[in-house]
Amino acid sequence: MPFPEFRSLGIHDTALQLLQRQIELFVTELRRQVPLLDGNLVDGEIISTSTDTYVAHNLGREWVGWIAVSRSVQGGALGEGSTTSYARDRFVNVRSGSTQTFKLWVF
Repeated sequence: MPFPEFRSLGIHDTALQLLQRQIELFVTELRRQVPLLDGNLVDGEIISTSTDTYVAHNLGREWVGWIAVSRSVQGGALGEGSTTSYARDRFVNVRSGSTQTFKLWVF
């Protein structure tokens, strides 16, 4: 699930409005500087040996990077697929050294 947007409450207290504004600025800057936080866990993707696999990431934007969180078998390198021309705003292209099931954190 992508990092949620900050939403201010309609409060008429000046001190609370200032606090909300500072929190909003902090969250916005945090999202900008730490893209790893604004990601999505893709669970149960089967990635085949020596074949590019296009994994839907559902971020609503181009991905910055990804991390293999878990795998069904040990061994077999996991890396970016060889095709570079694809819809990066919808998919991650990955390739594995052995066919296995992965959980990927895409950010």
